[in-house]
Amino acid sequence: MAKLSLVVITRNEEQTLEGCLGSVPFADEIVIVDDNSTDATREVAVRHGAQFLSRTLDRFGLQKQFAIEQATGDWILLLDADERLNGELAAAIQVALETDSPFVDGYLVRRLTTLFGREVRYSGWYKLAHLRLFRRGRARFDDRRVHEFAVLDDSSRSAVLSGHVDHHTGDDAAVFRAKSERYARLAAEDWYDMGRRVTLSKVPYYLLLRPAVAFLKRFVGQQGFRDGAVGLQVARMRASADYATARALRRLTRARGH
Repeated sequence: MAKLSLVVITRNEEQTLEGCLGSVPFADEIVIVDDNSTDATREVAVRHGAQFLSRTLDRFGLQKQFAIEQATGDWILLLDADERLNGELAAAIQVALETDSPFVDGYLVRRLTTLFGREVRYSGWYKLAHLRLFRRGRARFDDRRVHEFAVLDDSSRSAVLSGHVDHHTGDDAAVFRAKSERYARLAAEDWYDMGRRVTLSKVPYYLLLRPAVAFLKRFVGQQGFRDGAVGLQVARMRASADYATARALRRLTRARGH
């Protein structure tokens, strides 16, 4: 059977890491790359026999790329600390490892998010499939500061696994808001690097029209209304994130010029 490395990046995840690692008891190796945690994250990781490495986070894409390069298994499973495998996905992964198909280098996985205690099954979230299980050396991360993703060397050599990753965001609105604001600042830096600018003439588009379209896309186009109150929250969050990112980019544009 092919060997599996579970890879997780962390920062102060003592409350969530236990469940994440416990959902993959069949992992042959666990690699944790930690960004200067001040809680008991290390203790949780060591209790599960993980290799625990420290690296100050610069960009999420670079952090995850560094992490997967430390793994030695035939296959790499990448999870966030607030994620865990559901039973169906855990079984599907074990079958994939046993089969070790020579025609597949990576598997896409769906994610089911629980936001403030409510599952989000529409709003464009649940249908998204992300590359989470891949053959070592056949995929790499981009260098984005945030909203990073892994890409296979050959995208045609991929398949989709049944089941899903359970993603629990937590119920602390203040923590969630702080994380969203941080991500908006990082995303603005990425937008700036890509050549985007919010000049005065573009303010109506970026700070008014774009957030409104983002709201309608989530709530109407992607049927967020079927999620009820949490769907409305998701749509509002998407609009707020677009607005906050554009506002941060406007500040960068004024500070650094065109």
